[in-house]
Amino acid sequence: MIRFFSEDVPFRPQQIRSTRSWLEQVITAHRHTTGEVSFIFCSDDHLLAINTRFLQHDYYTDVITFDYCEAKRISGD
Repeated sequence: MIRFFSEDVPFRPQQIRSTRSWLEQVITAHRHTTGEVSFIFCSDDHLLAINTRFLQHDYYTDVITFDYCEAKRISGD
């Protein structure tokens, strides 16, 4: 299941259904299956806190990924 969340910002992506469908098509085209995939939109400060807490990086970044894939099942945050 592909889900979209926002954390500490008022954001909701447009065209969620078509984006989710496109992502599932890409995963299937690469002969994988869709597991639990979460996209979390947040402020720079929230992302910095995650970067510091989980990766021990004390600097800003645009994207952080957490890979929970198992074999050909795509999962992550």
